[in-house]
Amino acid sequence: MRLSVFHPQQVEPQLLIDLKKIYASAWPELQLTDLALNSLIAQKSPSLYVAMFNERHIAAALLSIEGNTANLSQFTVRDLTRRRGVGKYLLTQLELIAKAQGATTIATTLNEQEQPFSGFLVAMGYQEQHGKWCKTL
Repeated sequence: MRLSVFHPQQVEPQLLIDLKKIYASAWPELQLTDLALNSLIAQKSPSLYVAMFNERHIAAALLSIEGNTANLSQFTVRDLTRRRGVGKYLLTQLELIAKAQGATTIATTLNEQEQPFSGFLVAMGYQEQHGKWCKTL
């Protein structure tokens, strides 16, 4: 099956199970309850996007667009599927989605726990500017 990226329109049991696995190492348990994840899926901004392969969600990120800038947050690839191109594909697709919605720049801010992600961002063409990692679309 082909890797795909999409914004889930409805809550499915497998999506909840997979989101708990994706964010298990990044979020506290309080944010991984079914109620919290249902709320996350339903919210309009930022919107949740997931990468799916073989009927399993293996990566996720939040994307919001404010004016000409797309803001990326909570970008996470499930531990078991890292270093296989999933993150690169997800980020590339999110950039295309942001550009199609009128964004000219995409940016993300990394917290201390996410600092190893900066090497990935550099490889994807991002530059640090005033504490944010940005890329012109």
